[in-house]
Amino acid sequence: MTEKPVADRDGTIALIQGQVIVVPPQGKGSFPTIAPGQGVDIWVEGHLIKEPTVVTATTGVKIKPWIRTGKRQIKVEISPDKLQATVQVQYDPGERYSLPDLSPTSKAVVVGIKEEGLPPVTVDDVRAELAAHKICVGIDEDALRQAVGEARGKRVVVARGTPPGESKDAWIEYLFSQEERIIRPAGEERVDYRERVEIPTVPPGTRIAVKHPPQMGSPGMGVTGEPISPRIPRDAQIKAGKGVKVDPTGREAFATTGGRPVVTGRGKLEILSTLVQRDDVDLSTGNINFHGDVEVYGKVTENMKIRADGNITVYRNVTHATLEAGGSIIIKANLIGGSVRAGGLAALYRQIQPLLQDLLVKLQGLDAALAQLLQLPQIQAQVKSYGTGPILQLLVEQKFSDLPSLTAGLANFMQAEKDVDEEERRLALLLKDAFQGINIQRLTRERLQEYRREVAGLLERTETAEGQRADIELYYAQNARIEATGLVVIKGQGSYHSHIVAGRGVSVTGRPGVVRGGSIQSFGDVVINEVGSPGGTPTLISCSGEAKLELGRVYPNVIVQVGSLRHKFERETSRVRARLYKEELLLE
Repeated sequence: MTEKPVADRDGTIALIQGQVIVVPPQGKGSFPTIAPGQGVDIWVEGHLIKEPTVVTATTGVKIKPWIRTGKRQIKVEISPDKLQATVQVQYDPGERYSLPDLSPTSKAVVVGIKEEGLPPVTVDDVRAELAAHKICVGIDEDALRQAVGEARGKRVVVARGTPPGESKDAWIEYLFSQEERIIRPAGEERVDYRERVEIPTVPPGTRIAVKHPPQMGSPGMGVTGEPISPRIPRDAQIKAGKGVKVDPTGREAFATTGGRPVVTGRGKLEILSTLVQRDDVDLSTGNINFHGDVEVYGKVTENMKIRADGNITVYRNVTHATLEAGGSIIIKANLIGGSVRAGGLAALYRQIQPLLQDLLVKLQGLDAALAQLLQLPQIQAQVKSYGTGPILQLLVEQKFSDLPSLTAGLANFMQAEKDVDEEERRLALLLKDAFQGINIQRLTRERLQEYRREVAGLLERTETAEGQRADIELYYAQNARIEATGLVVIKGQGSYHSHIVAGRGVSVTGRPGVVRGGSIQSFGDVVINEVGSPGGTPTLISCSGEAKLELGRVYPNVIVQVGSLRHKFERETSRVRARLYKEELLLE
């Protein structure tokens, strides 16, 4: 019996409920093909295809619909002071496809069926989330619509509370002038600054200070409707020293003796008298330590020391000696070697202000950098195992490498000054130890933040240290250290290889009025006739950013600095004015 020939027929492919069904061809028919359309990926024999591909009965075919997970999130945060609420809305509907059913065909193109994504976030959804966080005060409807409209995770302030009123601290009003007055000789119009100044005095029984009590601010309201108490104002006490009595209410102070009323560096109110030394201060007299004004009509010889809460006046030379005054210092002759400080602790504090400012900025930057790193999951895992010390050490080494030198400089300064507060000295030593070598690895973030607060407090104390303005006046200085909270005035030849720190300014305008070698650091204006030398003696003249320099003649190798900006002179220049203008050093 003869077999009937097989008819030619192409093979087919079908997709039923995600299953691929292939029917092979007959006779000379062709195998079916499959191709991906929108919304699906197709693998044939493990290869992702993009074009029509032949499929046999034994071919492995895998079809996967596209699925991209969406996101629908509303994040509400209330600020620590409860005066502000923010919302972050993130919305992405996502993308999801399902597989269609395909009837048998020789050329299959699989196109996914697109499904609905996540529902959009509405303003009502945000309101409900705010209500869940009990936020009910100061809601901004425009801000709600902005957050929903953007929906990209941007933090938007949507509610604001009412801050409490500012409280007013108690303060002490002093009913006397702390400024000295120059006596003008009768019949003369010009003032000779070498003449004696008049010191303010009061008779016994004079009321010299009044305390104004603290005042509490009005309460505020947080975004959740809860009241916010105002800051508790700081109280103040009149500190009575020698010659002063405070009344039983603590609100008034009176002089019990006649004399000069002053406020010392520790904020104590005292009545000072004057000690007069007619001869030299030498081994025969011993050092002088007096709670008042001191006048010396002779010399102050080598290694001798005078300490006074008031003013010091010396009529002859001071040679390799130490003068320390809570008030001003006048040397009517020359200062050779040694050191003089006018203004007590306030003068010392003036010196370390730039160092403390720089140190505080670095500590704040280190804390901020650590906070940023702690947002990273990999850093969080490392901190969980080893603490923050290794991260802090890496930050110090790579970004804050001057912290060890700054803390060491502060500690060295505090150790050298025996008059500083013991707690402040202890802080400086702890800071130095904390940022030396491997000790950084033992540092925690909590301790870092505590150091930052303590340095900020010390800086505030240096900036607000109570003490009268104290000037220093002399005729000539050589190889000396001069520090004053007020002006430093050199009326004669000038300053040679000396170091001067002045809180109000420096004037070297005598004959010839030269500053040669050494340095000047001033927080006020500086006026000098001549700076440096024809031979190029290194000399540094600096002032704060708000002040200016006026220099009659400047020689090479002199550096002038205003704020943080410097200029070094390479040739002789006359009539120099230096100041900051639009954050640039302007030389005129």
